[in-house]
Amino acid sequence: MVAGLSVVVPDLYGTGDSEGDFVDADWSVWRTDMQRLIKWIRGQGANSISFLGIRAGCLLAADVAMTLDQPPDKIVCWQPVSDGKQAITQFLRLKVAAEMMNGGQVTVGDLRALVEKRKKLEVAGYEISHSLIHEIDQLTLEGLMNHTQNLFWLEVVANKNKPLPLGSRKKVDALVANGQPIKSSTVAGDAFWSTQEITHVPELITVTTNILSEIEGSSSTAISVKQNSLIDNVNGNERVVQFSCQGSNLVGVLHQPESVIRRGIVLVVGGPQYRIGSHRQFVRLSRALATQGYAVFRFDYRGMGDSEGELKGFEYIADDINSAINAFCHELPVIEKVVICGLCDAASAAAFYAPQDLRVEGLVLINPWVRSEQGAAKAYLKHYYWERIFSAGFWEKVWKGKFDYMGSAKSFWNMILQAGASKRNRSKDIRKAGPDLLVSSASLSDRMFRSLNAFSGQTLFVLSGNDLTAAEFKETVSASKAFSRLLRKNRFRTEHLDEADHTFSKQEWRNKVIDHTLSWLSSW
Repeated sequence: MVAGLSVVVPDLYGTGDSEGDFVDADWSVWRTDMQRLIKWIRGQGANSISFLGIRAGCLLAADVAMTLDQPPDKIVCWQPVSDGKQAITQFLRLKVAAEMMNGGQVTVGDLRALVEKRKKLEVAGYEISHSLIHEIDQLTLEGLMNHTQNLFWLEVVANKNKPLPLGSRKKVDALVANGQPIKSSTVAGDAFWSTQEITHVPELITVTTNILSEIEGSSSTAISVKQNSLIDNVNGNERVVQFSCQGSNLVGVLHQPESVIRRGIVLVVGGPQYRIGSHRQFVRLSRALATQGYAVFRFDYRGMGDSEGELKGFEYIADDINSAINAFCHELPVIEKVVICGLCDAASAAAFYAPQDLRVEGLVLINPWVRSEQGAAKAYLKHYYWERIFSAGFWEKVWKGKFDYMGSAKSFWNMILQAGASKRNRSKDIRKAGPDLLVSSASLSDRMFRSLNAFSGQTLFVLSGNDLTAAEFKETVSASKAFSRLLRKNRFRTEHLDEADHTFSKQEWRNKVIDHTLSWLSSW
């Protein structure tokens, strides 16, 4: 860091790149993880340690601090959750919203009763255990304070100089009245914790850095990581690889099986995700492939995750993919050919890149992104409005007088207009498109066709049935005789997961992606 501080960002058990399944995690395991990490950090020569907690992580930071012989110098809390039961309730509301989207109706109370019965519950792609819910329910920030910790409460607000929200103000006042040393302040920015997009709050970073740099009675000196420490080996035969792309330092994780075969797998992560993918699906996929002898390399391209550089978008990452393949082959010279795997816009980026590199002999394209306003409108009309007519939830709203006729009619008409937009706005016929296989003025669907037509290797498509991105891709293919004819060739294979959503948020769907990928890889 610019401030000269060493920083460790841990993945707790069942999260990120760490071992285990989230459903097997509980609070005591996470507390132990943190205690071991702090012991390791002190073993590297650190004289002082401070904690930075985010949301419910503030509860864990405070809990761990109470167990240490030498407490942290400071605890900085970003948008802290001060009540564990409230945090769990907010988490369960994600499940409530998902059920409503699917025409169902459930309450938080129903879900709490269900988890008591089943001892676990799937929420937003993660299975959470009854024990973890129960443990977090009992926690409050006030109850975890030992009155010796220097606590800094930072909240993000919409406008500069806006005071702390009233609810937070009351909680801070209660902590102060209870004898807790605490300082609170606000910074202007966007709600980074509640968006699916990449969001930066520069002022929050500046304020936090200033707080952590002011360690009383000591200087801010970087520690040197000792050789053969736990950081050298992420998980068994997994290790971190750093490599360069256009002057930027990129980070990846290499999965190396005991016996490596000549064909390796490169995982490109799309959207606002880093290298583990949504619901840790790329971690799981990589480990499953490694057990079958396939070396796997997943990485963050520029501007994503831990990698340096400016985020330019999936259409501009050909150099990143090339650098990742170079690093992969350098680390494992036995690798002669690679298969590139990607989800959504990463699938499109992989398809655009493949024809340029003779080392690429296969593609796994999961719900590829070919978005256009016209295509999205057609897919929405066919796969949303049509299915909604047969939804019990839709007719229930109608009978109860809760259906917005005017709003829905206006939305429906706008979709019809977009779907029937003039062909003057469309690109030329894909069969007449030019040779540029990277970035051009052609539509994504045109470029996808040209790239796949030019690529002579094997391609596996995995398409979800409950996903507008996959629906638009299928509509794009069916609307073009050339595209349909191309995908009927022997080098293409398509697997459909009719119930799955875009990011395969249930374990059974993720397992099917793994099974289809392994079956396809062994077939050629």
